[in-house]
Amino acid sequence: MDKLYSIIVCLLLIFAFYKIAIIKFFQEFKSISKLKKNGAKANGKIISVKEVIDLDNLKTYCPEIEFKTLEGKIFTFFQLDSQMKKPELNSYVEVIYDKENPRIAVINDKISRNFVKVKLFIVIFVTIFLLIILIKNLV
Repeated sequence: MDKLYSIIVCLLLIFAFYKIAIIKFFQEFKSISKLKKNGAKANGKIISVKEVIDLDNLKTYCPEIEFKTLEGKIFTFFQLDSQMKKPELNSYVEVIYDKENPRIAVINDKISRNFVKVKLFIVIFVTIFLLIILIKNLV
């Protein structure tokens, strides 16, 4: 009975993980890909930096960026993917934004693209880990 309970719990964890993580990952990946393909580029200025303590108790930073659209409207956004290196205030970064909804914007740099790859690696690693637990309980 304990083995059956463990298998059921493991299957529920895998399902919940996929429901949350995988769907969220692919939505983010699709959104970034759409921005790269159809988005407009602009110069953005880092106007503030928010310090964030992550799960490992490390200090990371989320810059707030201000940019002007091709139509001349000004928007701001926080780059949600925090980074270890503190961005320099008043420095400029390239931004890609959605022309139809400029509130959707990202910094166009290698770090942002690599962060998506890191998330994919984590998804794969957790999946393998949960499958190993499931297989061990089946044997």
